[in-house]
Amino acid sequence: MNLAAALFANARQKKFIDIPALLYHDESISYAALDRLSNQAANLLDNLDVHSGERVLILLRDTPELIALFLGAVKAGVVPVVLSTRISREDVGHALGDSEAVAIFVEADLASLTEDAGGSGTSVHERSEFVARLNRADETFEPILRERDDTAFWVCSSGSTSRPKSVVHTHGGVTAANGFHREQLLLHAGTRIHCTSKLSFAYPLSNTFLGAMDVGASVVLYPDWHDPESLLQTIEHHSPEVVFSTPTLYRRVLHAATDGKRDLLGKVRAWVSAGEHLSEGVNDAWRAFTGNDILDCYGTSETLFLITATPLDARRPDSAGRAVPGAELQLRGPGGDALPPGKIGELYVRHPFLANGYANNPELTEQRFSGGWFATGDLFLYDTDGFWYFRGREDSRIKIAGQWVHLQDVENAVSEDRSVKEVAAVSAPDEDGLSRIALFVVCEPGAPQTQVADNVHQRLLQLPTHKRPRWLQFADALPRTNTGKIKRHELRPLVAMHADQDSVNSAD
Repeated sequence: MNLAAALFANARQKKFIDIPALLYHDESISYAALDRLSNQAANLLDNLDVHSGERVLILLRDTPELIALFLGAVKAGVVPVVLSTRISREDVGHALGDSEAVAIFVEADLASLTEDAGGSGTSVHERSEFVARLNRADETFEPILRERDDTAFWVCSSGSTSRPKSVVHTHGGVTAANGFHREQLLLHAGTRIHCTSKLSFAYPLSNTFLGAMDVGASVVLYPDWHDPESLLQTIEHHSPEVVFSTPTLYRRVLHAATDGKRDLLGKVRAWVSAGEHLSEGVNDAWRAFTGNDILDCYGTSETLFLITATPLDARRPDSAGRAVPGAELQLRGPGGDALPPGKIGELYVRHPFLANGYANNPELTEQRFSGGWFATGDLFLYDTDGFWYFRGREDSRIKIAGQWVHLQDVENAVSEDRSVKEVAAVSAPDEDGLSRIALFVVCEPGAPQTQVADNVHQRLLQLPTHKRPRWLQFADALPRTNTGKIKRHELRPLVAMHADQDSVNSAD
């Protein structure tokens, strides 16, 4: 089999080969046209002497050319690795070394990030050069046949506590992993969908690319990173039925949208959220403004697809929904024992599209993948009806005054204030070496810091004493990974620099 070829064969078999696969600005590209374009990309790679099994890096904006290169590489047995356009030069170097890529395709204005590629023997191809060659390439190509467990592509997982990891995915399992799209979102051929995250991130790669192609949805592409205004313009121009986004952007839209946009947002049939925990306050505000709930979901780079999802007709407050069709979930305690409903433990998952592991990291692969299960490192609890509730990472809860504190609860206490743009809580030792909480806050533009501080203090005083931060610090921005996750490990060293910050009547 071949993953990319199978997707187009499915389109022909189910007779949606001639409907739009991509909607980009005013351009409509059918599945048949995308099939031909990806054949041209496969031939381009062949002309560049890129061989089956070798890796290529793709550092492009979300355009039809990015998707064509990805699919063309998979057809040719070449392994594509899509990088974030917000990547640092240092992380490009890491990706080059980790992948031993033989070629990198890059936007002209990002080419300076690849200046070290020459020393590694990697050929660099800027957009204008490779697009010209792409358009001249033959439109026919015989896909390279692979086994289901052979490597198809890598996903860069830029976690919040370490170097980016390369997650290895295979050719099999898309249809088996795609039940959420078919059975719960009720997507079908021609349904217009859009994701605000970029295709370098597992969330859109599955939901608005591979999963969309499996059901014949029409994907609305936007090349750059969204702000509220650009998202509203995209919705107005393309009228997507389903939008996938993140809590951060939902919150920004709520702060920016005027009453005149209420009807526009209300026309979207389903709003989906993943990538970070969705607070109940944001969902309540969204429902009040648009008339619809946001469907909170959860997935990982290692499963690619979502593994819990909120059904359209059944939502529980603060829940990330139920297990999606095909996903098997288990909650385990520190000793590996299965936990009952109501207990907090680490989430383990068996999944139809589970990764084969991490490239060049056998130790971590052995640690996280065992017996067909993947240890997510995320804390959850579940109720007797099968609804799952995210409770942070393994390192996101600490004991203070003998009681467990989940840092997410502290963040939620202040994140709904309209004067707060971003917030992050971390644990740090005090002068006696005891774990305490530091809260970092970014003000909305134009909001006076003194007023924000008063608002934050008032909200924190509503928490039990042991949950109140020892330190409150304001920042211009929070450090984030290429996929938007907060780099908490970079915040912790800053706490000692500001140890004289006032506490909020915390438990000392």
